[in-house]
Amino acid sequence: MRPISPAKRGFFFGQADLYPAGASLASGGERADVLHAIGRDDPVDTGPGGETLNGCPFADRMLTGDVDIALKGLVLISQALDYEGPPSVHDNIYSCVTYLPSMAAAAQYHGRAGAGVPQDQLLAEARAFARDEYGPALWKGATLAPDEGARIRERLAYFTGLSQAYIDSSDLEILMPHFQKELLRDKGVAFGRPDGRYLGAEADDVAETPDADVSGYAIGSVYSALMNQYLSADLGVKMDRP
Repeated sequence: MRPISPAKRGFFFGQADLYPAGASLASGGERADVLHAIGRDDPVDTGPGGETLNGCPFADRMLTGDVDIALKGLVLISQALDYEGPPSVHDNIYSCVTYLPSMAAAAQYHGRAGAGVPQDQLLAEARAFARDEYGPALWKGATLAPDEGARIRERLAYFTGLSQAYIDSSDLEILMPHFQKELLRDKGVAFGRPDGRYLGAEADDVAETPDADVSGYAIGSVYSALMNQYLSADLGVKMDRP
């Protein structure tokens, strides 16, 4: 994504330039004018509204379409290449498995789990449990044996710091937004999702999920400033918009 030609540094365009509403890249016209105006080494912004999900099909269309633009790289500002794993919602077993180690890390940081256990050891245990026991147990659904369900509840309480009663009422599926709220509910605070070290007071102490992501308040402006500095200083991008 780093432009090579000094004479062409600073042009920054997105897929809205290539794909106006109802148009295709192969239709020529304005899209061709845009492509002629930029250099082949300039950075390309795939635009908001889809993040990494947007970037990958956009790159594919550039590489395989009639215009045939060869990309030198693709920077993804997120980890989500599909919506199967990341969304922590009911019946998404993958998310229950993948989020558990993060839950254990947050619970230990806030003193609700893993007392006296080295973090590396706790996370290794959480990963192994999630992969080898927790996931298979969730896949069994209503056929899960009572004694196995009891062990899963006990181990989830160990890793997350939540009560077994709460875990049982959640049908063994602990959703991340619920966990953010429930872990420190007795203190009237919720913790952040991208960065679980941040805490925020909650106006509604009986709500199921936090009112907002408190870590965003703390790191959002820093992230924006860093990205703007990288775009302008390192990539030489010049934009006539905020």
